[in-house]
Amino acid sequence: EGNQLTVLPLEIGQLSALTSLNLQRNQLTGLPHELLALTDLEVLFLHGNSALGLTREMLGTGRVSRISSNDKPAAEILAAYFALHSEALPHESSRSIPTQTVPHQIGDDPATALSSRVDPVDTFNRLRSLPKPVAAPALAKPQPQPLHEFRILILGDGAVGKTSLLRQLVDHRHASPEQKKTQGIAIAHWLLTVLDQPITAHVWDFGGQGEMHAAHPYFFGQRTLYLLVVEGRTDHLITERLGYWLDMVQAHAGKDARVLIIQNKGDQHTASLDETHWRERHTGLPAGAAFHAVSCLTGKGIGELRAAIVEQAEQMPSVWEPLPQPWLKVKAEVTRRWTAERPMLSLEAFDACCAEQGIEDAIQRRTLLKLLHDLGSVVAYPDDLRLAQLGVMDPSWVREGVYLLLNHPVVSDRKGVLLEADLPHLSGMEAYQGHHRLGLMELMVKFELAFASGEGWVLPGLLERTALAQAKESPFTLADKPLRFEFHYEMLPETLITRFIARKHAWAMRDGSAAAAWWRHGMMLEAENCQALVQAQPGPKGKISFLVAGPENRRRAVITLLRHAIDELHSAPQREAVQWMVPLPDHPELAVEYERLLLLEERGEKTDILTKGSKRIRFMPSDLLDGVGRTMRGDVTINQFHGDHNTVVAGDVHGGAVGGLAASLDRRRGMPPELESRPE
Repeated sequence: EGNQLTVLPLEIGQLSALTSLNLQRNQLTGLPHELLALTDLEVLFLHGNSALGLTREMLGTGRVSRISSNDKPAAEILAAYFALHSEALPHESSRSIPTQTVPHQIGDDPATALSSRVDPVDTFNRLRSLPKPVAAPALAKPQPQPLHEFRILILGDGAVGKTSLLRQLVDHRHASPEQKKTQGIAIAHWLLTVLDQPITAHVWDFGGQGEMHAAHPYFFGQRTLYLLVVEGRTDHLITERLGYWLDMVQAHAGKDARVLIIQNKGDQHTASLDETHWRERHTGLPAGAAFHAVSCLTGKGIGELRAAIVEQAEQMPSVWEPLPQPWLKVKAEVTRRWTAERPMLSLEAFDACCAEQGIEDAIQRRTLLKLLHDLGSVVAYPDDLRLAQLGVMDPSWVREGVYLLLNHPVVSDRKGVLLEADLPHLSGMEAYQGHHRLGLMELMVKFELAFASGEGWVLPGLLERTALAQAKESPFTLADKPLRFEFHYEMLPETLITRFIARKHAWAMRDGSAAAAWWRHGMMLEAENCQALVQAQPGPKGKISFLVAGPENRRRAVITLLRHAIDELHSAPQREAVQWMVPLPDHPELAVEYERLLLLEERGEKTDILTKGSKRIRFMPSDLLDGVGRTMRGDVTINQFHGDHNTVVAGDVHGGAVGGLAASLDRRRGMPPELESRPE
């Protein structure tokens, strides 16, 4: 046991009296068919040799002690191995195996596949009855083997104890009052024992300060376990912040992402969470222990949380799925290439690396690339048209640079303004020399964490939070009933409006001093002789509101353009949950659901009444729809006024009048309109 053997000597077949053989925890790549000569062999232990491709069910639940036992006879274990790897047998033997016993495909359950195709005992007996060859047969070629790795992402607000939780889980150390806040992402590698196998969990601890939240989703993955850490003095606060982080995971990893919910500082206050509500809201919560109250100060609940993480690792197919040897070699080769001088590869270079290992299929290459991203081995976005051109990047180079700029005091003191001339002199930027500095800024722009402006860049997540004076004294307060539209949210993340500013900053209205009219939560813009204000109220029950002033026959095209620009930033879950609202012109504090207006008009209702508190306001649905236009959710076709003509035309949002307007606004900054107007 544990001798690091990769092959067995062929002479093992001469030990005819052998009854028990323990080969656990070696590195065997194949078994010689001489083992079939051991007719007295009853107990066989092969656990911990992942390259053999045998599942736990095939291996049995062995126990090594003074009296060793295994619930799987040696005959069945050997039959299972040789049925899966018929190429390990000499030619005469392989002809005797039924033709349907071909090696299983990646993704199949080998135990299920085997049991449905062969009788292990019958196969074993037939193999033993074959004449023994004179020449020693070749050992089995290297087989697909599992990676036995997965990633854990720890998310939560600042000061909730994420780093203390990491210390407790990995190092068994209690929380320290001197623990510094995480600037970006801290990473630890945690060795677990799962189903008697050594499994490595790559644990990423994300900084909780709000300025960094916009960057976090770019490091999310599909084959990942998310730990959402919350704490608070009231149930309401804990529920609110849990909703925020769960929405972020759903938006970027899907509703079935594996999640465990952790209330830290359980020795102070633990909220009574409605588990049924949260399970209905997120299908990725496991049926078992999904909710945990822990104390990183005392260690309370940590053992139960560790057990829950191990249980999740047992159930993650990506941990156990055998990968072809060429895939493993590409993984090793790509990570070997990361150096300070070469922190990124083009997609073409990655494809060439795959070709060297015989991986020619384009789908397999992209599947492998997404797997490496999910594991945190690379940063790449092969399925995103806007980000794919960034290529394949060293995750350390990306995360350290991105979070360095988001947390840098120079950028923060300048309220989000970064000059190109300052880049070489920023503390911490020593590792980013020459063109790599500009490469990092290109990455920030693609991530919509920054945009080019003047002699440098603006980071919208670090702008002033308060509206500009000209927004408060804008024509909207003077115009005759400006056109209004709103998006209402259960939880509006600040990152949605900062991404809008980064993506559409060229639309901004500028005053005589050329100062841009944007702030962290809003922007003023001008188009089609209209002036518009977009502003957000982030947080629970948040909203984004549009106000448009100008010629009546122009305003609707502008508000349709703005509505689409925000909607294309919504993730699928956000798009399903957001409410479209139309404020009443004479009572802008009151708003009617957009879909209600469409339904009322369809029914032929001329008027309706909106009741809120003691107010009962009568309104005309058709008049409100005439102002904002008629567009069903998810439709790419809209009705709109076209130019100066009072005629309604139908057109795709990216074509026709609105598409042309968007393209002309995008060209203000010389960017290709197809990159700026394409929904993700």
